[in-house]
Amino acid sequence: MKGGCYTLVVLADGTTSLYFSSGGGIIGAGERPEVRKASERFLGWGNRLVESAKPSESVEPPAEGVTKFFSYI
Repeated sequence: MKGGCYTLVVLADGTTSLYFSSGGGIIGAGERPEVRKASERFLGWGNRLVESAKPSESVEPPAEGVTKFFSYI
């Protein structure tokens, strides 16, 4: 996102929210069945790939055109 970023939060209990660095966002999207299903798939892929991840030294927002994934287990 030019001049900002989005933060997608997906939790194991189905909670899913999207926050905008410019303010606001979509909170409680996991209440929608299609979002909950997509969130479950997202977490599934994250769990499969976590072993190949490496610790981050920074929680700074990513550069434009870059995506960062953070996992809190």
